[in-house]
Amino acid sequence: MTKNNGTRLLTHERKNTKMAQPKYLQAIKQKMAPKPQYQKKEYTPAYPTWKPEIGKTYNVRFIQPSDNNTDEPFYEILFYRNLEENKRFVAPYQFDMPDPVKERFDLVRRDNWNEAKNLKARESYFALLVDRTNEAAGVQVFEFSKDILDEIYGKLQSEDFQDKDVFDILDGHDFEVKVSAKTDTSGKPKLWLGKPVRQYNFSIRIKPTPLAQTEERRKELLESAPKVLEIQKGFVKTAENLGKVLDGFLERQELAANGATPQASEKIGEILIESEEEKEEKFAAAQIVNSTSSALAKLNALKAKGLKKE
Repeated sequence: MTKNNGTRLLTHERKNTKMAQPKYLQAIKQKMAPKPQYQKKEYTPAYPTWKPEIGKTYNVRFIQPSDNNTDEPFYEILFYRNLEENKRFVAPYQFDMPDPVKERFDLVRRDNWNEAKNLKARESYFALLVDRTNEAAGVQVFEFSKDILDEIYGKLQSEDFQDKDVFDILDGHDFEVKVSAKTDTSGKPKLWLGKPVRQYNFSIRIKPTPLAQTEERRKELLESAPKVLEIQKGFVKTAENLGKVLDGFLERQELAANGATPQASEKIGEILIESEEEKEEKFAAAQIVNSTSSALAKLNALKAKGLKKE
């Protein structure tokens, strides 16, 4: 009788005592909770860029930068383009900063051009301009290739403009820019990632015009113009970080030379602003490079296959 009463009392106590939740319960709830949707990170350019549409004609006014290292009216910036797929890196040596890629290029350029050609820094050109059809956008940055640079410089050296300052903010001249789709030798449009590549035709307007109608607006435009040289210098990687990029490139080159088959990587890297001409050139000449781990796996598979044959 006492035993039965004791059992009833124990059962009654358990019913009236609230037990703590098992530790695993919260972990289960977290595991089963709906996962938040992946939010793609928005890429914000370092400065407003001019992207004209194919089939349109524009009037633009170039502004000569005040922070350039030369008297030339456009910026020239050097980049390394073949160290990693879909990436480019500002060459540090142009800013008198330590540059392991330049050191490696100087070391192998005479004896191993096949490697050195991928380590050579190549130029891009940047212009500051005001688009007359969208003056509210202020000063924008236009990146372009050497072909376009040569075309514009040819126009500036013509007899009609040798004694005129085309870039003068009061009595300078606008440029008319016709934008069309670039074609190949067969007349078909050249494409980059399925989109037509732009072709530009520049001509200088005969009638001089001020940069803006009021002194206040001219001053505002000049003061707000992006300091492209300073911004690009800010993108320079440290010698240590750029050295790691170089080591990865050299390792992939060695693996490829030993028989590992390169494959395209799944992850697309961050791309700094590129002109359509640069994209086309890079697309045509790009070497598809795989990740180091994938290349090592293929190399080990090849070795294993050779051992089995023996």
